[in-house]
Amino acid sequence: QQRLAAEAERQAAELNLHRYKRLVEVTPDLMALVDRNYTYQLVNPACLEWVLDHLAGLVGHTIAEVMGEATFQTKIKPHFDRCLRGEVVGFEEWFDAPSGPRFMGVLLVPYSEQGDTVLGVVVTARDLTNLKRTETALQQQQQLTNQIAEATLAILYVYDLVENRNVYVNAQIATVLGYSPEEIQAMGSNLFPLLVHPEDLPRLATNFQRCFTLADGEVLELEYRMQHKSGEWRWLLSRDQVFCRT
Repeated sequence: QQRLAAEAERQAAELNLHRYKRLVEVTPDLMALVDRNYTYQLVNPACLEWVLDHLAGLVGHTIAEVMGEATFQTKIKPHFDRCLRGEVVGFEEWFDAPSGPRFMGVLLVPYSEQGDTVLGVVVTARDLTNLKRTETALQQQQQLTNQIAEATLAILYVYDLVENRNVYVNAQIATVLGYSPEEIQAMGSNLFPLLVHPEDLPRLATNFQRCFTLADGEVLELEYRMQHKSGEWRWLLSRDQVFCRT
């Protein structure tokens, strides 16, 4: 009975080991074990995409041989040295792969077998290139949008109808009404009661209520007076539409 139990336990352990090995083999993430001499000891198949033509494989080669001495010294070694001192290290960096520049998210974990002696580093790296390029494109688009908003001669603003406060206004507000964007936002829910002509407030309130049922792309127009910082009344034509919904 004990022999059967031991055999079943051995088979279960072998099955789990096979599953774990298969998991490491099929993951698109790069996984490797690197020793204290910065030499690859174990790698999964995903790592082989980084093998240069003159290398038969990664195992037995140093990081410097694979990535280049300059890249190793400036982008990799400082992080590895921290990990070899027992620290878990995560970083993101651009690297030159055989297929072209890749932006990688890298996690380094100290490797030890017995006791606290660090024998090497377990490396896990994920390709974040597409995510990084999308993020960069969004940042560039946002920068362009901001430049357009600041360059226009009209006041552009975003007003939160739920919280009843201004959340954005471009710099043109200073030219038209004499207030800085920061001063406008500091007024909070008192913005329109403070600056809109009392006779125009009811019509403005009605206009805001209509925004709750406004169709996407539909524009509401309203003329009303707002008081300049100097005390002078300025007539404005407002064209409002829904920016986002909650």
